[in-house]
Amino acid sequence: KYIAGVKTFVLNAAGFTCVTFTTGALAWFAPVYITHGIHSLESANCSADPNWQANYTSSITEDQVTFYFGIVTCVAGLLGVISGMLLSKYLRPTYQWVDPVICGVSLLLSIPFLIGGILLAKDHLAWSYLVIAFGMYFLNFNWSVAVDMTIYVITPARRATAEAIHLMMTHAIGEAGAPYLVALLADGLKGKIRGEHTDYCDETVDYFAIQYSMFLPFLLLFFGGILFLIATIWVVRDKQAIDNEGRTVCTQ
Repeated sequence: KYIAGVKTFVLNAAGFTCVTFTTGALAWFAPVYITHGIHSLESANCSADPNWQANYTSSITEDQVTFYFGIVTCVAGLLGVISGMLLSKYLRPTYQWVDPVICGVSLLLSIPFLIGGILLAKDHLAWSYLVIAFGMYFLNFNWSVAVDMTIYVITPARRATAEAIHLMMTHAIGEAGAPYLVALLADGLKGKIRGEHTDYCDETVDYFAIQYSMFLPFLLLFFGGILFLIATIWVVRDKQAIDNEGRTVCTQ
């Protein structure tokens, strides 16, 4: 009851669940999506694809897709986490409300980059990886900041429980649920795509099905950014309540 009453924590957990939903969907489907795009351009069976090219050779081989995507994710993610931590450390002493703003704005900034990278994947693969890297940078900007917020708005006696709830929501509902839900949506879209484009090969159908279904996590990411911005209303009050509780204990 106490934890559910801390509005900053509730909004933080819900917003961060949207983040992990997106990262889970990207980790599972982005390499598969890119591979389908390459196959749809290389295979002779896919000559009806609007971008099919005879004798096409991808700049990145199928075996390299996952490797390079992993490098992009690791490097951009690490830089994003460090940048978010440093920005919060620099601004929070002056602007106590800034942490939810950092989280919310970074999520909203990541969306156009991630969408752009996904849309570029077939025609401009190298540029797609670069644009996705910027998206990953902003997507991971909030990780350390969100965890820090989880700690400083909850009384010390309840922090372990709050962190457990936070982890369960973000990973069980977010990362674990994303592949299933996005795959379910993609499977549902395949029949419609085949019906509208009877000349598409299976690789092209799979490519567009995943592309359209990826807008679900991007929509949730936008929703998560808004939730973090709303948390700005209560974060100072919730943090001050814990600070005052600590001062009271120290004076007793």
